[in-house]
Amino acid sequence: MLEDKLRDIVKQRMVEERLDYGDLAKLAGVDRKSVQNFIEGTAGVRLHTVELILQALKIDLREVLEREREREEAEYTRVKVYGSLGASKEGLEPVDVVDEIILPVRIKKNGVIAFKVRGNSMHPSIVDGSIVLIDTNIKQPEHEKIFVFYMPYKGAVVKRTIFLNQDTIILKSDNELYGEFVFTRRDFELGEVMVVGKVILSIQKYS
Repeated sequence: MLEDKLRDIVKQRMVEERLDYGDLAKLAGVDRKSVQNFIEGTAGVRLHTVELILQALKIDLREVLEREREREEAEYTRVKVYGSLGASKEGLEPVDVVDEIILPVRIKKNGVIAFKVRGNSMHPSIVDGSIVLIDTNIKQPEHEKIFVFYMPYKGAVVKRTIFLNQDTIILKSDNELYGEFVFTRRDFELGEVMVVGKVILSIQKYS
């Protein structure tokens, strides 16, 4: 939070200038209790009082805000959210941008795409309208994990994978009101169903 950042800067400047609460209060022209409340975060302090404290220590609020903006831009990135997937000669690719979210750079790695879920077949694990992050680098289904698959006749589906045996895989809905798909490894080889990737994160958006 900005208030915490300002508090840290003020503390550091007080150490550098060898100031205590009383010294800073005199410099800023405010009462000692207000300085203490701001530094310790024990009570709310008026914005004007904070501005006087910053001015007394020659701290440029605009400069602090600009540095924070630059830091956030370096740590976060805007990510397009897709509504569907399409098949081409090059393989599967996301189409139909329906939204945009901001994610930490460490999460949005190469090969990770954001996809908006429609329907409640995976409820309660993933609710209708949720945004899921899909790691398209992971193409090997894992038992009881949630993956996104593409079927030429149906499009993209989000399902939990259940291995019946070495040859048969069930794509199961968490919502018991919905059915399931059963495929063999041969079906995957023929392109009847394709693995898009593993769901690594689900984000529920509130409007």
